[in-house]
Amino acid sequence: MILRLIGVVLTALTLCACSQPPGEPAAKFTSSLKKSVEAHSDTQTLFSVLCIPTRPITADMRGEALVHAREADALGDHLLRASVTGGQLRALAALDWIERVDLDPENKFDLPLRTAVQRARRGGGQARLDVLGKCGRAISPEIKKGLQETGARIGSVIGDMFTADADLAALYALAALDDVTLLQLSQTRDTR
Repeated sequence: MILRLIGVVLTALTLCACSQPPGEPAAKFTSSLKKSVEAHSDTQTLFSVLCIPTRPITADMRGEALVHAREADALGDHLLRASVTGGQLRALAALDWIERVDLDPENKFDLPLRTAVQRARRGGGQARLDVLGKCGRAISPEIKKGLQETGARIGSVIGDMFTADADLAALYALAALDDVTLLQLSQTRDTR
């Protein structure tokens, strides 16, 4: 009886969280996620997102996220990676413990960079990778400062393109910036 009552209360709480005004969950979306959601207005598009919680993630919180997502995995105590459709995205963002939702930074990696990141993770994650990055607009001094604050060593900057040398943490921080639209593994060529 008590378990049934708890189930009814949890269902009611979930429905209340999902019935918040439609603008409120979207306020937790970063600008890059908002643009992506607007570009794919159908509710069946699958998004890979990172959720930043207001407190450390527990098993119960992961379970609650799974109610609104196809997949949900905690990455440490302070990040939750989830695969959601456009329709599920708002319900996930409506959870009270979710502070912000962003596109998974790996969405901005080209395939060779994703492969290099996986290889670096298997090797202990200490590797530095040379990358070529692209921003959505010309790189101003303010944008360059933001790039440098990620911990990446910024090399050349030409128009909306930049080169960088970054460890994995700095690489993810670069990809999380709204101005950065693409990161590619830099190709080394022998010119002899």
